[in-house]
Amino acid sequence: MAPLMKGATPWNMEYSIHHVPPTMKREILTVFPQVNLDKLLIVPTCQHAAVDLVKTGENVENEKDRLLEQFLAWAKTVCDQLTVDGHWSDYIDPCSGLPVCLRYGYFLKLTGPGGCHFLVKVVGFLTVPTGAQRNDFCIAHVPSCGISQMIHTELNTVYPEVPALSILMGYQTANAGCCKVLLHPVWGSAVYPASLFTEAPQDTLLAAITTANDLQVE
Repeated sequence: MAPLMKGATPWNMEYSIHHVPPTMKREILTVFPQVNLDKLLIVPTCQHAAVDLVKTGENVENEKDRLLEQFLAWAKTVCDQLTVDGHWSDYIDPCSGLPVCLRYGYFLKLTGPGGCHFLVKVVGFLTVPTGAQRNDFCIAHVPSCGISQMIHTELNTVYPEVPALSILMGYQTANAGCCKVLLHPVWGSAVYPASLFTEAPQDTLLAAITTANDLQVE
């Protein structure tokens, strides 16, 4: 499935926008159980590393940290803007492979009675009322339609970054010990992949990306 579009940030981080391919739908739902697959857009990104990231050493770890911080700052800005616009979004922590917003607090999409949808800000833990199972839930800014079910926030399904980019962009992979590494067609294994997800329309997403790009270069 060809990307809807491809682009690059001012610091040459490549990104593309995709609908969810049929082969990835089940995997996506294990990471984001509440997501609307018909609306979902996947935004894989690749940054060119100054060193081969398959190697080890202090310079490799320092480069990974630099690329991590750059992606997280950009992705947070994109998601913050999409939240302001009223759309769900999240991004993957490259260190853990887990969603950042779903775990650490931002906004979750809930479905209430009558099928109404709304965003809920995660603000902490809630003790479930008597008669319900006690667990860690999040709730805030609930509209008048109420909630029929709450979302559990301790999801630990890792997003398969390398296989996903292989499917979405057709990139090759290679074995490095017990792991698979991505091979960029130009940069080889000197590449740092990370992904963002949203249910926003493509034009709204592109506007948020433009905002993030502008803020990152200021």
